[in-house]
Amino acid sequence: MTISITKAVLLGSSILMSSAFGALAAGHGAKTIGQTTALIAEAGLADIAFKDGASGNTNFPFAKFKPLATVGEVDAETGMALTGYPDGNAAWLVNDDTVRVMYQSESYATMGSAPNPETYPWVMENGVSFTGSHMHTIDFDRAAFADFMNNDSAAADMVKGSGKLFHTVYNAFGQKVTKPSFDPSNLGAKWGNQTRPDGTLIPFTSKFQLTQADFFFQSFCGGWYEQANKYGAGMGFADDIWLAAEEWNIGRMFPAGAADANATMGLASVAVDIANGVAYTVPALGQTGYEKMMPINSGHKDYVVIVTSGYNHDQEPSPLKVYVGMKNRNADGSVIDYATANDRDAFLARNGLLFGKLYGMAVSTE
Repeated sequence: MTISITKAVLLGSSILMSSAFGALAAGHGAKTIGQTTALIAEAGLADIAFKDGASGNTNFPFAKFKPLATVGEVDAETGMALTGYPDGNAAWLVNDDTVRVMYQSESYATMGSAPNPETYPWVMENGVSFTGSHMHTIDFDRAAFADFMNNDSAAADMVKGSGKLFHTVYNAFGQKVTKPSFDPSNLGAKWGNQTRPDGTLIPFTSKFQLTQADFFFQSFCGGWYEQANKYGAGMGFADDIWLAAEEWNIGRMFPAGAADANATMGLASVAVDIANGVAYTVPALGQTGYEKMMPINSGHKDYVVIVTSGYNHDQEPSPLKVYVGMKNRNADGSVIDYATANDRDAFLARNGLLFGKLYGMAVSTE
């Protein structure tokens, strides 16, 4: 079940209070999640001097704003910080008493402009780690959340905890990602944004080599939360899914620049199985650096339709594309046997993400 948030825009720019990239911050005097009450949003030009840590002009004529969280704040129990530039976001009920707010942080690892641009390592269950973008979850008490805009309390009073959206990730080869290896035959030890289709891992130049983790998620930008059976029984996805994609391009990180980047598997299009905390790269959607992917109603139980938009690496503007996927099919289009299919193929197939095609529009000049 999703929830609507009224009276205030709480999930996007309001979360983005600071440009600081979070790290493990316990013991450094950092505020815990929700403690910050100052706003970055302003009602207009301020008529007094800015004061560090304070709001500017908050005389909003048509809305009231309060921050839920601020980049750089840390979890009160784990000390793990909120990272990056908040972008794609959503909220849903975990149970009758808990609202989960999720946001993904744009971050560019060693391409970032901060003095120490890499985020702290996001460690998966099997030990492989990623820097760059994170997908953060923050849990709030539902009753307090519903009353939040009716009082002056900071959001910290209703925070139950925080975490990450997934703990396991699969690559474009359909393999669970493990620690990196330069052995081309070890397909699990690869992430697509620096791996050729033959399994060759392309090292970054010395200037851009990672120091905080094994791989990195490049700038998860716009995202989309899609509920199962959104358009009726058997219509749309079979599971609750978060759609996201690594955007833009990373050519400058490689020795041969764009030539190396274009030789890789590409920037991942990802579907997260929310219930099980598993992220799957979806080759059928294309791996071109999308800004956003948005499902729409196909009007048919056997198909899913997703609008994809973005840069197509550094090509801007990129033509709008539409993905049409067929459910319950293998990657070659044959009917899948769920009794023998692995978890990855089964998940993608039942959601129409294992077999499909991308369509574009060509307009006649005549």
